Amino acid sequence: IGFDFVDSTKIVFAVALVLSGVSMFLFVRRLMGSQAALVAGLMYVYVPYHIADVYVRAALSETFGLVFLPLVLWGIYEAIQTPSLGAIIGTGFAFAAMMLSTQLLTMLSLPLLVAYIVLLIVLRLLHDQPLHGLSRQSWLPLLGNAIHIAIVPAMGLLFGVGLSAIFWLPMIAEY
Repeated sequence: IGFDFVDSTKIVFAVALVLSGVSMFLFVRRLMGSQAALVAGLMYVYVPYHIADVYVRAALSETFGLVFLPLVLWGIYEAIQTPSLGAIIGTGFAFAAMMLSTQLLTMLSLPLLVAYIVLLIVLRLLHDQPLHGLSRQSWLPLLGNAIHIAIVPAMGLLFGVGLSAIFWLPMIAEY
């Protein structure tokens, strides 16, 4: 197109910032509506870590990895609330893209993802069977229901791990 290296890099950073704001907007719009999504998207773009990645560290891979984090969270939410093949595939592709773009962000976000999955499962269980309906005999079915709910997001994340195996499998084989 005719851009030099510096301008091309700036354009790629700008595209990553815009895409990260859009991905957060789409995720939060699904949860809370357009006004909250606009605020969340803008705050996500201007969070200090994001700004430091772009303007201080020039970490292009992490900047692009931050595009996929809201998409992974959205995929997990959809996989738990409305389990479907599309939710598994979407979660898998988003997780694979995040893993292929930056392993550091992926490893740092794994505890967040696990906590998020546990929170969504507990909220879904409380919605399906309120606490006042629990008894000693209902704990085993409740545990079975929790495992049943957790299978779909786990399948999505495992699909993402499988898609990104082209990167991490040779890395493990070398050590």
